[in-house]
Amino acid sequence: MTPKNRPRVRRVSRVIRDIDPWSVFKVGLAFHLVLYFVVLISLMLLWNVAQSTGTIDNVENFMDLRA
Repeated sequence: MTPKNRPRVRRVSRVIRDIDPWSVFKVGLAFHLVLYFVVLISLMLLWNVAQSTGTIDNVENFMDLRA
């Protein structure tokens, strides 16, 4: 396309003047719930990997020797 054939694009700038607290609460709650489940699932996966490799048993044995 040559510069003369390009479609004209109108640039618009918007200013946010008012934010509803209820909308902020809903977005924040959804974000934290998703983040909670992501952290929970990743910790469960890490725990299962540590358990299957024997790392947890090694740490428990180390703690028994120290006490």
